[in-house]
Order: sequence, then structure tokens, then C-alpha cells
Amino acid sequence: DNSGLVNTADFFGYFRGCYGAVVTGPDCAPSDFDGSGIVNTTDFFGYFLPAFGNPPGPGIDTPVPEVSFTGIGDLPGGAFESRANSVADDALVVVGSSASASGSEAFRWEDGVITGLGDFPGGSFGSNASDVSADGSVVVGGGHHSLGGEAFRWDVFGMVALGEIPGGAYNSGACCVSADGRIAAGSSGWSSIYYHGFRWEDGAFSSIGAPQGPEFYAHGMSNDGTHIVGGGNWNGRWTGWIWQNGYSVLVPLNPSWAFADAISDDGSVVVGSSGLLSNVATWHAVRWINGGAPQSLGDMPGETGGSYARHLSGDGSRVVGWAEVATGKTAFVWDEGTGMRRLRDVLSVDHGLDLTGWTLTEASHI
Repeated sequence: DNSGLVNTADFFGYFRGCYGAVVTGPDCAPSDFDGSGIVNTTDFFGYFLPAFGNPPGPGIDTPVPEVSFTGIGDLPGGAFESRANSVADDALVVVGSSASASGSEAFRWEDGVITGLGDFPGGSFGSNASDVSADGSVVVGGGHHSLGGEAFRWDVFGMVALGEIPGGAYNSGACCVSADGRIAAGSSGWSSIYYHGFRWEDGAFSSIGAPQGPEFYAHGMSNDGTHIVGGGNWNGRWTGWIWQNGYSVLVPLNPSWAFADAISDDGSVVVGSSGLLSNVATWHAVRWINGGAPQSLGDMPGETGGSYARHLSGDGSRVVGWAEVATGKTAFVWDEGTGMRRLRDVLSVDHGLDLTGWTLTEASHI
């Protein structure tokens, strides 16, 4: 719909409010824009739509993203079993683990093809892919070799070991990777039974220790790699923490246990779970904003079994995980407007997808 767009002045007046970066300069002057080749509205749409999609505005409809449900399949050999742990920003690459002819094996899925990533040579075979970079090109996780378990980073050139805490037990695993794939985080044994968090950047491995107590397990990291979240033993109680050149505690619900699982792109929102009572009889999924008081996400409506948050959207507004219900576990999605809902209902009722034969027990990434 080209109504109102009859010259370059109309064009800049219309689009600068939505896309200030299209041109330079605060006034969006036509002189700031190389308009060669754009002499009519057909040229205009041909030039800008590939970059910006269908821009919103009067008379221009914003397309609804296609919603689909696709089984990943599994690696050949072994039992029919797979688990998806993380997805790239465009949802076209998925990573996780699957039973293969060799054993449990990390995989990368793209364009309908699932590919095993193998394992380190030597030792018992077993690997798992935990996270993937924003563009899907870098995968991190854990594998095994002759000395024990070790965190890995995988790209088109293959699997590379990230290292271990010197002098500790030879057992590390990477939980997460930065958006650009340059930074990884995870946990590594510093004794035969205890673990510390680590951060790996451009080939350099460094321990981030533990907050207060013998151990810390890293579970999530911000997009730029500056914030790491997880859980650690503090005076005999499991506590959620956030690390940014030092540790800060995440306050639990009541005087109980807690752990953190994931963090928003900018590091301002953290999700995890916290026990409602000191005996941790029931847990609730929680959200912390800017390190403040925990916000309980509650139970699945009509249920009282508890809930666990696993991941959140980039801006922290939407949370996924699983909840205990009368029939067992069910995957959930939560936001401020609708609260906690069964993921199955969102897909089948809101989007009309046919989930016959599927039981959705847990949502691990969004």
C-alpha cells in the first residue's frame, strides 16, 4: 500500500520514527541517503523489505510469524531418543543430545538434518551439546576423553577442549556461550566432589571460583558474556547467584533454597526456581529483576505441585519451563499478561497445531 509515499520527503517522514538507523543524522535529511536506483514505490519496497521485513505503519500490514511444531528426530543407531537443549536466534539451528550407535552424543540440527558432533578420542563415549551461538555456528557442551570429562566448543573446524581448573578433578562441562560464540561458561571440578564456575574467552580458561562455600555450578550467561548465573552451596543451603566480576546473591522465596538457570540478553532479568519452605517441599519458578526481590510465577492454574523455570526471552518478559500437575510434568510458557499456561494449549488452541501423539513435558529454551 503506497498511499502517502509519493516522494522522498514522505518516505523519510514515515520511516524515521520506526527505523532511525536507516539513515544518518537526526533530521533524516534526504542528503544522508543514497537513493540511487529508487525512483518509484516498487523500487522502494524492493530495496527496503529484504532488510526490514514488512514495516509496520498505516496501510502496511505486519505479517504474523509462521508457527510450527517439528520433531527433531534422533541420530541413527541406539534407542530412539533425543533431547533439544538450545536453539539459535532464528530458530533454524537446534542443539542437544541423542542416543547414537556409539552412545549418548551431542547433535546439531539444521534444515531438517540432525548431525552428530562426536566426542573426544579415548575414554568412554558420551557428549552433550548445551548451548548454541546466536547464528548457530558455535556449539558448547561436554564430552569425555581418556582423562575424564571436559567442556568443549565446536564450530565448522571441529570440537576443541576448553580446559579444566588446574589440580582439580578432570571433569568440566560448558553450559552456555555468548551470542558471538567467543565466550563460554560452565563448571569444572576443583576437587573430587566440588565444582567451581569457569569462564573461557578467546582460548583463555579462567576459574570464577565460588561465592561463599565449596561449590558453584554455572547455568546461564548473558549475551555479551559479562554476567553468569547459577547455584552454589552457601552454609549448607543451595542459593542462586549472579556473577559479574564478583558474586551477588539472589534472594530466595522465604528462608529457603534457590538456584538460577538463565539470564536475559542484557543481564537485567534472571529466572530460576526457589523452594517455598525451608524443607524445599515445593518449588516455584521465579524471576529476579535487577537483582531485586524474587517474583514467584506460581503453579499451573488449578494445580499445586510446583514449577521450575528453565529459560527466558531476550528481554526477560517471557519464561518457559515445566510444572508439576496431577498427570506428571507439563511444559509451560509464562508472561505478565496471561500468567502460566500449558505450552500444549498455546500451540494447539492459539495456533491450531496438531500435537497428536506428543506429550510436552518440559520447555528448555526460548
